[in-house]
Amino acid sequence: MSDKAPKSKKSKGGKFFPALVKTTGLLILLVLILSSFSLVLPRLFGCEAYTVVSGSMAPEIPVGSVVYVRSAAPETVRAGTVIAFSSGGSTVVHRVVENQSEERSFITKGDANEIVDFNAVPYEQLLGVVSLHLPVIGELLLLYASRTSKLFLIGVAFCGLLLTVLGDQLGAAERRREA
Repeated sequence: MSDKAPKSKKSKGGKFFPALVKTTGLLILLVLILSSFSLVLPRLFGCEAYTVVSGSMAPEIPVGSVVYVRSAAPETVRAGTVIAFSSGGSTVVHRVVENQSEERSFITKGDANEIVDFNAVPYEQLLGVVSLHLPVIGELLLLYASRTSKLFLIGVAFCGLLLTVLGDQLGAAERRREA
């Protein structure tokens, strides 16, 4: 007869739960880190991120998309290029219909709009050209915009960290019980 007693099913389950708790915590932290990359990485490459809140550029750039804008010299912008510009305290993303270099302005139009924009866009209002747009990601970036959302995300990150530490502690307690 053997000196060792067979391990119970409880012991096997005791290893699974701590691992599940720790993995859940790590996944929460990973999702938060990866989602923040969509804000940080573009800045490293000279781009700014903006969330599209109107349907004027649909279906090419739907509502909820994020657009990454890099600066450009106004004189180099060609017709057909999608630009971002400031207008009345807002950021607008529309396509250039004509670059009026002599007047130092753009004629623009939203893809979903029937007619060109009422006012020409002076060169001084150009923020840059849209170098990339990703649907849906803008909705995620809105989470980073308000103070309440930031506090919520900090709370979620704290919960992820707590779950990771709890999983480690439960695993250590299980190993001590087995020893």
